[in-house]
Amino acid sequence: MERLRELFRCDGLTIGALITALGMIISTIFLDVQPAPTATPPKQPDKNTFKDRVKRQLIKIANCLLSLAKKALVSLPGILGGLISFLFQKGWRACTIPF
Repeated sequence: MERLRELFRCDGLTIGALITALGMIISTIFLDVQPAPTATPPKQPDKNTFKDRVKRQLIKIANCLLSLAKKALVSLPGILGGLISFLFQKGWRACTIPF
């Protein structure tokens, strides 16, 4: 018992590490004992269905990009205002510096 306490204190061995190691051992044994699944050839998708799925995914991507563009467009006036304000402040300071 004292040796275990010393391991926990000196080597930084934690209970979480022990539980993870035991879980990995159990899962490895369990997966090794299970029978291997039989390989079945994949079904060929119907071409119309495949095209429809690709089309739907492209529409989803286009809608996502559209929403990102809308968000960028909403923030554009603030960005431009900040940039113009920065330029005016720098220009005003450059003009007010005595030679």
